[in-house]
Amino acid sequence: MRRIDLTMEQVLFKYYGLTNVSLKAMAGYISLNYQIKSDQGTYVLKIYEYTEKEHAEILAETTLIQQVLHLDEQSISSPIQNNLGEVATIVSTSEGKKIYRLISFVEGTFLAEVTHTPTLFKSLGAFMAQVDLSLLDFRSIGIESRRLEWDLQNIHLIRPLVGKIKDANQRKLIEYFFIQWDLNVSPKLSGLRQSIIHNDGNDWNLLVHDDHVTGIIDFGDAVYTALINEIAITITYALFGKENPLEWSSHIIKGFHNVYPLQKDELDMLYYLVAGRLMTTVCKSALEKTLQPDNDYLTISEAPA
Repeated sequence: MRRIDLTMEQVLFKYYGLTNVSLKAMAGYISLNYQIKSDQGTYVLKIYEYTEKEHAEILAETTLIQQVLHLDEQSISSPIQNNLGEVATIVSTSEGKKIYRLISFVEGTFLAEVTHTPTLFKSLGAFMAQVDLSLLDFRSIGIESRRLEWDLQNIHLIRPLVGKIKDANQRKLIEYFFIQWDLNVSPKLSGLRQSIIHNDGNDWNLLVHDDHVTGIIDFGDAVYTALINEIAITITYALFGKENPLEWSSHIIKGFHNVYPLQKDELDMLYYLVAGRLMTTVCKSALEKTLQPDNDYLTISEAPA
């Protein structure tokens, strides 16, 4: 018998009871993403290719999110259960199994869209520290088993991509910082404090209101790694386009340190960790331009990096 696939609207009605649905495509990296407007409210729908690993990671990520919801439930993108009490709906189609995941839509203005001030950056550091304090004692096999290229402790996975960079001067700069990484980071990184962190505090994942960071979305890159990587990554994106990067970064560091005190050996390595995130961004963008040359979202950070 020929399989009759359900439309996205039919899936949303069957499993979530959503009616009068409209869909708007959103940018995405691993999943297909849509903003959903319905009689019941506004949500985000994420659709993944089904694998047991992907399903397990989604369940682990859900448990992680529950750890930080106390910060402000209205400001954390959190999963919506289907009518079976599940946070990941597996749907069989003629193209194979898909995972449908509905999450809350967080209202607000992204950090990338507002004027940056020292007060805002101190708030940014403090907010990320609060997230990490919430995860201090959290453990998850599903998160800890991840081996992501975007985890700074796995930067060796990025090294083969240097050859994808067409500009010779850019290649030399990246190669120089890989040498610096080998000398200054690799021997010490595993000895620093380790924790599960959000791992992607970029300016399109953080929400702002009245010169303060109030919310965060997308825990899809969460990993178990060096704690200091969190602030390194946050600083990296916040500094895009800044003429005085050290001054601006100091506000973020102070905000974080006031909530979650940093240690000297962590701060000593911060400079190279920021460079590491920039190296990852440039190398990954060079690869993606060869694989998906028309997808601007995948290279959005390349120029400022």
